[in-house]
Amino acid sequence: MQLDINLGVGVQCAHFEPGATFNGHYTATDLHFRAFQFEIQPSGPPNDPPHGVLPNPPSATSVFYGGAIADPGVTGGVYIVNTGRTPPSGEPHVAPMDPCGHAIILHVWDRTNVNSGAGNNYNKASVGFCLEETKK
Repeated sequence: MQLDINLGVGVQCAHFEPGATFNGHYTATDLHFRAFQFEIQPSGPPNDPPHGVLPNPPSATSVFYGGAIADPGVTGGVYIVNTGRTPPSGEPHVAPMDPCGHAIILHVWDRTNVNSGAGNNYNKASVGFCLEETKK
């Protein structure tokens, strides 16, 4: 697994103004890949992503579960985060994410049968970013 913010090699934390758009790279692989899903913390009320913001793509599933990703998963994927989310046409305006420290978390599962079907193997990676308004 690999996750970074596109500001140079191995960046694990970054600062942006609220409303900024940035991107990064991720790798979500396993010999028996099942799915990945992004999350941004802290969540908004009640347990929603902050103001509806999620990285794009927010998630993907293996071809074995009706998705589009073949084994071994995604290598060198690019995600985009728009902290001032522009809603699709016809949806109400959504406020930009609040100034705060945030974490992007990448969750990855495989298809392995663990404990007689009670679960799968799982791993996660995270990077941090802060939204700060420039002091004038």
